[in-house]
Amino acid sequence: MQEGSSLVVDSRGAVARVIERQAETGGVERFLIEAPDGRRILVPADMLTLGEDGRYHAALEFSALVEQSAESGTARETIPVVQEELRVTRERRDVGRVRIRKTIREHTETVDEPILREEVEIERVVVNRPVEGPVESHYEGDTLVIPIVEEVLEVRKRLVLREELRVTKHRIREPHQEDVTLRSEEVDIERDTLDSPGKGPSPEGQY
Repeated sequence: MQEGSSLVVDSRGAVARVIERQAETGGVERFLIEAPDGRRILVPADMLTLGEDGRYHAALEFSALVEQSAESGTARETIPVVQEELRVTRERRDVGRVRIRKTIREHTETVDEPILREEVEIERVVVNRPVEGPVESHYEGDTLVIPIVEEVLEVRKRLVLREELRVTKHRIREPHQEDVTLRSEEVDIERDTLDSPGKGPSPEGQY
């Protein structure tokens, strides 16, 4: 038999690994293979055929090869060694729904905030003083002085400052109250819980 792959395929498509090739007395060649279940089998080379895919093919299943190997007295006892593997999976489960309702409520608040207003105080001051010409308005501190002149008949004509208007601006702070309507939002939450064994419906708004 020609040299080939280190894999052996049985009649059901199971794949085994060739561990070694043994040549016994009389020129009989055997293959020591390890089956998928961990058992080791001695298979005569004439029971294997090298295929075009480069792997050896057996006409029987590995279990049948084990029985034949046992009948021939060349089977080896194999003790399989196994171990457990932990596989963790997750799944999503619909346990309920949450319904959110938004409500707009109005309420009234009293705003206590002082406001400013201006008042004008007019004071008439009698002057009666002759002047040489028109007098410009001017400020004396916060007071606006507006001159008022008139002509009087004399031997000569002259301007006499009869009076002045003194305008003083005062700022007065007084309390002022006004009702202002404000709005706020409140949220009501309703939760629909799916029925499950041993559990009743959850009350609204509780988690």
